[in-house]
Amino acid sequence: HVNMFIYELGIKEESLEKCAKIHALKLTDQEWERHADKAQQSFSSAQLPTLFNAIPAIEILYSAWNTRATKKKYELFTPALNAATRKLNEYYEKTADSNAHIIAMGNVLSPIFCL
Repeated sequence: HVNMFIYELGIKEESLEKCAKIHALKLTDQEWERHADKAQQSFSSAQLPTLFNAIPAIEILYSAWNTRATKKKYELFTPALNAATRKLNEYYEKTADSNAHIIAMGNVLSPIFCL
């Protein structure tokens, strides 16, 4: 979907130079695999709790997607961006029902209290 997003941006660009730069942003299969592995590893670890990364990641994605959803440049993607921010908000609200993220932060900030 990201490569399609980049393609759509590129075909709308009137400048061939800018169009080429936009198309150069497409990720290869190897790059996708590397980024997917990094993303997965950032939320899993055998030695340290990583749940504390979840809320900041949700907030960063929400802010980025919500901002882009209001820009003319991304109007073709507004429905998808709005759906994505609604889903992120749904997950974010679920964190209020659980103390897991607070416990995880305590474990990161004070390893003495690790469970």
